[in-house]
Amino acid sequence: MKSAVSIAVILILAVPSLAVDLQVLDLQYTGGRLVANVFNQAPDGTEDGILVRFYDNGREIGSKLYTDPLPRYSVFSVYMDYTPPAGLHDFMAVADPDNAIAESKDDNNDKIISFEQKLDTTPRNVTPEVSQQQEPPSQPVAPITFPEIRVDGGTMPFMAALLAVLLILLAARLLQKRGKLRISLPKKKSEKAEEKTGRHSSVADALKLGPGTTVQLRARLSYNGVVGGEHTYFIRDAGAEAVGVSEKKLPEKECTLTCSVESFMKTDKILRIKDVK
Repeated sequence: MKSAVSIAVILILAVPSLAVDLQVLDLQYTGGRLVANVFNQAPDGTEDGILVRFYDNGREIGSKLYTDPLPRYSVFSVYMDYTPPAGLHDFMAVADPDNAIAESKDDNNDKIISFEQKLDTTPRNVTPEVSQQQEPPSQPVAPITFPEIRVDGGTMPFMAALLAVLLILLAARLLQKRGKLRISLPKKKSEKAEEKTGRHSSVADALKLGPGTTVQLRARLSYNGVVGGEHTYFIRDAGAEAVGVSEKKLPEKECTLTCSVESFMKTDKILRIKDVK
């Protein structure tokens, strides 16, 4: 099985847009840390710094500035350590709160979650009782301490993989609503028997094939970036576009590709690039 993040390729089929569209995709509070995941779901990237501001019950508690360039259809995470007082809390994260970045939509820039902080009654020092039948210990008993659970760097790869799966689901549903799915002609019965042959020359025909089929096609590669340790590409020809993945970086040019078809979200497919000529 490929790595957990190898399925985290965003299925993008040339959705037209004129600006950045930031969306707070997810907000979590675990072990004293607020983590916000922000997604640019428009095909335009931005070089500007992106400010994310955090609130507790409407009160600003801090902000983080993401300074790296944000490519199209990409996600980034910012976090803030914060321990609220006991009680009910509504945490909110807002991306670009001052509207410093021109966006196609501004009504999806925030995310709110509810959290109850309970009063900590955990004993910090516990000395075991000595029964009357037992002799008291000759040495003092060391106190038992209960460590606090913290989210450290070791848990982040799993969280990133989970976020990537949610991101794929959102992108696929968005494409279905906008009617920008790939164009395919109705299949004849004879074509179904030919799906496993895998000798088609266009991107549209390759996307009609069943998972596990190897296909050779002529198309142009455009680099999209690294997602989960793998390089992602847009594979385009005159009729259609698909998303391709490769374990190594390939040149951006028109070339002959040997790919295998992989299923994605039951109804969609991506192409894993095996060879380039």
